[in-house]
Amino acid sequence: MTREKRDESAPPLPFLPCDLILNILSWLPVKSILRFKCVCKSWLTLFTNPDFVKKHLSQSQNHKLIVSCEFDNFFSVTCENHDPRPIRNINSEIRGLKVNILGSCDGLVLNGTGADAGAGAGASNRLYLLNPTTEKFNRLPVLPSPIEQLTASYGFGYDASIDDYKVVAISSSLIGVSYFETITSVYTLKTNSWRRIQVETLEVVLPIGGSAGILLHGVLHWLRPHWSNIVCFDLVQEKFQYMPLPADLQINPSSSGLTCGVLRGCLCISFIIQDQTNTKFSGEFWVMKEYGKRESWTNIWSTPAFDSIKSLNFSNSDKEDLFLVNKKWLDGYNVEKNSLRRYPANYSMVSPKCEAEIYLESMVSP
Repeated sequence: MTREKRDESAPPLPFLPCDLILNILSWLPVKSILRFKCVCKSWLTLFTNPDFVKKHLSQSQNHKLIVSCEFDNFFSVTCENHDPRPIRNINSEIRGLKVNILGSCDGLVLNGTGADAGAGAGASNRLYLLNPTTEKFNRLPVLPSPIEQLTASYGFGYDASIDDYKVVAISSSLIGVSYFETITSVYTLKTNSWRRIQVETLEVVLPIGGSAGILLHGVLHWLRPHWSNIVCFDLVQEKFQYMPLPADLQINPSSSGLTCGVLRGCLCISFIIQDQTNTKFSGEFWVMKEYGKRESWTNIWSTPAFDSIKSLNFSNSDKEDLFLVNKKWLDGYNVEKNSLRRYPANYSMVSPKCEAEIYLESMVSP
């Protein structure tokens, strides 16, 4: 077969400056970029360049849900149509284990495996950093602990001062009959290692059973209902501090459904409130409109009692904020209309309880 000769009279192919090509490519969806790696060696090199990855991340606007429903049900879900897509590449590592979602940042999701979300990182529990878009994952080293952990809570975020991602683990262990020791360890992605940090001694920092830290403004937040406050960990300074809950909020330590989250860039909490007779229950949702100021806590709405309600920090085109209610359903709440709408989700029937987190599509490598 003979190759056709190019028509010499045809106009030359247009020339595009490299900067323009880079800018165009940085707006593409991740799936397209993964396909275009095969175009040429220069593009393959470009797509793994940290500067390109950051540029693409800064322009990414495609949010998705990652959902875990009991065993072997681990999905990535498009927020618009709630069509679940199994995350396959990590399945061989986690098959038969409960996957706990412990935080999300820049397209990476921290996951833990084990029967109990807060049971720690012992022999039957491992931590993973996963990019659900590329399906690449990194199995973290075992968290060093010379003593048996009663509980461990985790957080995940980005430290801009060193351009690196950190996982924070706070473990509480019983020493003797009634003395608790609290250990704080930090994992950095670039070193792929843990280190224990010396911090001010805290009381039993977190509720028994552990919890996932909520990331906002480079700070991780854990709700401590028994102490009526939130414990905060600054990822840059690696220091703890406390943040008070609303002054006029009466919390029953035995209540369930106590959650902390982010709503439209603001710290938020939800509680179940009991009346004086302990016979009537209602759910309240509060937002801290000015970060760090106790007086800015505002009760934005109340509902009949729920088991739990978690803000997923995502607003759709209909101005609805997305929530995971009772660990079963996705609901959209419209503040202006004061209306709640339940989204059909065929994966909610797989399990009586689900965990969910919003993540941003990115090229960031775990």
